Amino acid sequence: MQIKAAAGDVEIGGGKLDFGSWVDHQPSGASVMHKKGDEMITTLGPDVGKEMEFILEEQYAKPFAEAGVDFRKQTVFMEILVGVDDAPEQAWARIEAVRKAFEQFYGDDRPAGLIYPVSRIPNLDGVVEPQPRVVSGDVEILRSGKLEHGFSTWNAIRHGGITEVMVSAVGGDDASAILDGIDARVQEAGGAGLKQNGIFNNAYIAAGNDSTANRESLTKFNPSFTTWYEGTSPAARTAQYVGGIQQQEFAYGVSNRSIFA
Repeated sequence: MQIKAAAGDVEIGGGKLDFGSWVDHQPSGASVMHKKGDEMITTLGPDVGKEMEFILEEQYAKPFAEAGVDFRKQTVFMEILVGVDDAPEQAWARIEAVRKAFEQFYGDDRPAGLIYPVSRIPNLDGVVEPQPRVVSGDVEILRSGKLEHGFSTWNAIRHGGITEVMVSAVGGDDASAILDGIDARVQEAGGAGLKQNGIFNNAYIAAGNDSTANRESLTKFNPSFTTWYEGTSPAARTAQYVGGIQQQEFAYGVSNRSIFA
């Protein structure tokens, strides 16, 4: 479980943080589940790209438009879960289909983010569950202008003299090299660096069928991660033994949030 809390001059509720001059929208993850007349629809069939397109357009873009928010242009981050336990052999084919739908929907206004396989999503008949972060109001959105794995390498929001950077998950097989990559992106966005400005990391450890190899992989990741951060104590969580992260070949992945003035 990961919890985010806020205090001070902010109104909280309905999946958003309203700071008065700007709003940070963080709605729950959505699936294809919806009502059509009196019928509850839980699947659109085997086309997962179509499923992703429906969720983005019908479950997010239209409700946001009704609230005066351009979902396509104002989404700054997205985490995408793809269920695979009903057909593990299709895991990465599904991910690529979902990724393609994501890329086509957002075009040049690509969120930062990550995509990875999970066992199931709460809608057991569905496959895809994206969760976006959207901002509106008096807030500036900055994008890196570079794409990797379908996502902007980083996006930032600037408000009240504060810049918050969201770095897409960087993948690889060495924690220190991954953190070096994130550090470079934080600096590219205008920060001093990951150690100085980083406030939270999400780490993902990929797993295969060999449980012994999985445990050994974690024992390689942790010391490398700890050594890189020597002298500092970052807040973080580690999702151990997920089915992968960003691309099939990556053993590890880390995404990050950093803040600086």
